[in-house]
This record gives sequence, structure tokens and C-alpha cells, in this order.
Amino acid sequence: ISININYSEILERAQELSDVRNFKKTKTIPVEQCIAEQFYGNKIGHSMKNFYNDPEDRLTTLILGQKWVLENIKSHKCDISLSSHASHVDEASALGGEPFFPNDDSNIPNVRSWVRDNNDLKILNKINPIKSDYRKTNLKFRDQMQKSSKNIYIVFKDDVKIKLLEFSKKIALGGGTLGPFTLAQQLRGSRIYYDVIDNPKFLLELLKIVKEKIICWQEFLIEENRKNGLESAIFITDDSAVNLSLEQFDRFSGRFCSDIMDYFKEYYILWHMCGNANHLLDYFDKNLRFDEYSLFGSGQNKVKIKELFGNKCVLVGNVNPHTIHLKSREEVFNECLDILEVFKDVKGFILCDGANIPPNSKKENINAMYEAVQTINIEDL
Repeated sequence: ISININYSEILERAQELSDVRNFKKTKTIPVEQCIAEQFYGNKIGHSMKNFYNDPEDRLTTLILGQKWVLENIKSHKCDISLSSHASHVDEASALGGEPFFPNDDSNIPNVRSWVRDNNDLKILNKINPIKSDYRKTNLKFRDQMQKSSKNIYIVFKDDVKIKLLEFSKKIALGGGTLGPFTLAQQLRGSRIYYDVIDNPKFLLELLKIVKEKIICWQEFLIEENRKNGLESAIFITDDSAVNLSLEQFDRFSGRFCSDIMDYFKEYYILWHMCGNANHLLDYFDKNLRFDEYSLFGSGQNKVKIKELFGNKCVLVGNVNPHTIHLKSREEVFNECLDILEVFKDVKGFILCDGANIPPNSKKENINAMYEAVQTINIEDL
């Protein structure tokens, strides 16, 4: 499979990302985009229904889709990431939730909730997230994709030829993890927001169980990485909890997230929160221990984030995906300049969307992010 980009540029991008995450000076402010399979699957004409149900189609979509991204999107992307799990529903599916995939290829999958009462909590408590039926299918997908990938090579513009599995490092069984409240919300459904007020004892028991399942699965992934000589990082996203008040967040999300972060404190921890989390930023700073605030929501207070986390944590954000999708290239460019004005002198900053660029967004709008960065002269900072 040929990719029309020099491998030397791939190496340079990877080095700059490594440097910025180690708070070293780089030639430019790195740019990344959160472009998921719904985006590039649409670009190459692959059905998401097949993607989720056929390991061969999944592998082909991931390779050809990210080849398209590498060749068409200006960024610091430096790999083809391969995974066998269903993003957004992976953990809930492994805990008894029934995944379903919308007919509209631009939409993300979802899961049918099932936890209703204390009897269901007992059932949930007995489920092993490593040995569930969904996970067995997940493992079969991984093994089939691994087998099919063995003889695939990537050939770059400068004639460097490298094995796909060497370039991708691994076929991931899972990415990060949903935070306890978000995972519990998928298992419980919208009733969880009533539980916060009307049934807190039940909710706290659900969250306690879910937290232990998350730790169990992350330990398994760490061991799988260790077998392949790879380092592990812990990515936690508790987006559904952004709707909670500060006091509710502390009780029903923050304390559980903090427990997970403390448990995995020897690993690099990434924290993600979409939505307007401005009422929670001080809490994040005082109570959560993470190394990277990744893809933070576009509506969040950039000045305060810089004040709280600048030069202490890696910061990745936060262009509005709606601007990228619905507005002009000039508006995207100007929004990026506003963001860069705040963060350009911060060590450990990566310009990114905040988060998930919608399918059918214009290429020139996405590339405006990289073009905006070119106006910043690092030497003047």
C-alpha cells in the first residue's frame, strides 16, 4: 500500500509530538485532529455496518481511511492506528449491553441499557469484562486482523518500505476507557440522571461496580501491551458527567475517576472532557491527577485552562468542531488564531479540535488549523 508522503516526515512528526509531550521546544506547534472512522469511512465509501461486523472490512477501512487522512490532511499524524473494538460502546458491550449500529454511516454506535434494579447489579457484579461474549468476538477480530496484516507493507514516497504491523505497533483491543459515570449511564440509560437525586445509594453501588470493571479491563490491556513490548497509557473520558453540578460531579464521578487515576498512577494518564466543564476546572486541578488534558471541549475557558494547567500538563485542544463543519475556512483559521494567542507560549500545547470532527467537513476547513499554526514564529516566543 503506497502512501504519498515521505517516511522522513513521519519520523519528524513523531519526534515533535514526543518533544512537545516532554515539554521540549519544537520547530512548530504540533497539530492533530480527532478524525474517526465515520469520517474517513465515508470518504472511501465503506459502510460502517460492515466495518463493525466484518474484521476484514474493518482492517481495510482503517488502512485506506487513514491513508486518505495522511495524504490529504495537514497535521502531525504519524501512524495508522488499528483496533478491533467498537469505539464508544466497547466497555458497555463487554458488560452486558447490546450494541447497535445505526444505518446512517455518519453516526456513532450506541448500546441498549439494561441495568434496572438491585438484581441486575448482582448480575453485573459477576460479569468478567475480559471473558464476556463480546470480548471473545473482540479477540477473534483482533486475531483475524493480525493474521491478515502480516504480509501487508506500507511504501512511502521516499521508497521506504515498512511492515504495516511495525508502523502501527499493534492492533489494539481497546482504546482508553469511559469514565465510571459515562459507562454507568450507558448501562443504566437516561434514568441515571434521576438516580442522582432520587436513588443515590443505588447509583453509588453501580458506580463502585463499574469502577472495578474498568480497573480489571485496563490491567488486562496493560498486560497485553507488555507482552508486545509496548508502553501503556490510561485515557479516561467521563463526558456524561459534565451535566452534573460541582457537588454532584464530586460525588458521582470525580471520586471514582480519582480512584482509577491513583490506581494507575505509575502510567501516563490522559483526561478528556467535552462540553462546557468550566464549573469543574478547579475541581480537575485540585482533585484529579493526570498528565494530559486531551481534546478538551471547545466551549471551555482557555485562559483559565492555561492558568490552571499550562506548563504542568500537556494540553490538547480546542477548535470548535461545529466551526470546522459548518463555517468557512476563514472562520476556522481565525478561531485557531484566537486559540493560539492564548496557548502559543505554553510548553506542551498541541492544537486540536475539541473534539471529533464531523463527517463531510471540508478538507480546506480542517487544513486551516495547520495553516494557522504556520503564522506563529516559535523563535519569537
